Amino acid sequence: TVLATNSSTHAQLQPGGATSIVTTELRPAAGAVRAWSLQDPQMYTVRAEVMVGNASVDAVETSAGFRSVHWGVDRFAVNGKAFDLRGFSHHNSIGGLGVALPERINLFRVQASRALGSNIWRQSHNPYTPHLYSLLDALGVLCWDEARDYGAKYGGGAYVQAMGDMVKRDRNHPSIAVWSFCNEYECKQEDANYSGFAYRAAAYALDGSRPVTANGPAAPTALDIQGFSHSNNKTFEQFHKQSPAKPTVLSECCSCIDDGNQRPISRGIPACISEQNSPGLLPYVAGSLGVWTLMDYFGEPHGTGSDSWPYVSSDFGQFDIAGFPKPHAF
Repeated sequence: TVLATNSSTHAQLQPGGATSIVTTELRPAAGAVRAWSLQDPQMYTVRAEVMVGNASVDAVETSAGFRSVHWGVDRFAVNGKAFDLRGFSHHNSIGGLGVALPERINLFRVQASRALGSNIWRQSHNPYTPHLYSLLDALGVLCWDEARDYGAKYGGGAYVQAMGDMVKRDRNHPSIAVWSFCNEYECKQEDANYSGFAYRAAAYALDGSRPVTANGPAAPTALDIQGFSHSNNKTFEQFHKQSPAKPTVLSECCSCIDDGNQRPISRGIPACISEQNSPGLLPYVAGSLGVWTLMDYFGEPHGTGSDSWPYVSSDFGQFDIAGFPKPHAF
């Protein structure tokens, strides 16, 4: 689909390498834009050119999609269509490839995630490589984008800068539905409330269209959505009584190890997944997006110390270390 919409703004070029920001607004004709959705992930290309007279001296292109997202205690919705979130947390490595994943492998992971009924991908616990977001855009999968380091006073504000860098880098991706400050232990860093509002300000300064959240306690008053990790119905019920207007989501759960079996025999869903996923059935919870994990990975074997030998990989995944589905994945 080609959408021919043009706009221009006059600007004075700055000498000596100085920077200036030029703003223009594109206004397509009514009905000309198809909304991006999970069923129809329509994307457009936006091209910006610097013209001197009639000559183009520089240009850059970026992909973008257009959609609305609603987080509320009255359900989660995209373009006004309500549904429950369901998905997986993802580790940033796979099998013998480590963390240097080519685009083809990430395409396989996104397709495998969708095959299990997932509609959202949690980037745990870091911003991922740029091409992964483009794959999520193209395949119609939502995204929870997450920063790694929490603590506004560390490194002379470097952590807050990193939060802003993530937002600035990724904000054109329609798949991204929310910005997450931190994960679990990181959310308890020194002076969490101060950090929460500093991170909120950094995100909103660069993108006012998406809410902010965290997978853990962080600073509740600074969050638009409260994420909970490995929490049951009682936790959500108590929080909802205290903060009835704040949306909640089960952002991580279900570290199932299949009784220590790398390849379980049962095709049934492990009990801990069905039990821990139940907060997603509460009407004021957006859903469950963080089953840990889609795929096994090296590290975190079951047991501790010598008890873990000879295992060197986790058993949490719905797919094994080589990327083959375990029986219960079906």
